[in-house]
Amino acid sequence: MKIREFKHRNLRFTLHEEPDLDGHATVTLFIEDEEVKDSKTRIRIEEVNGFFERLQQSIASTIKG
Repeated sequence: MKIREFKHRNLRFTLHEEPDLDGHATVTLFIEDEEVKDSKTRIRIEEVNGFFERLQQSIASTIKG
C-alpha cells in the first residue's frame, strides 16, 4: 500500500492507494486518521497522481483560508 499525505490549515489528509493486479488501484481518503465515508474508489494506476493533485486543489478551494 502506498500512502500519500498533505496538510491544509490544521488538517492532515491521507490517501491510501492499494494497487490491484489488473492495473487499477483502490484509493481511500482519510482525514486525521479517520476514513471518510464513501470515499473509497477504484481508478487506473496511471491516473492516481492526477487524482491526488485534483483532490488537493479541491480541498484547498473548499476549505479556504
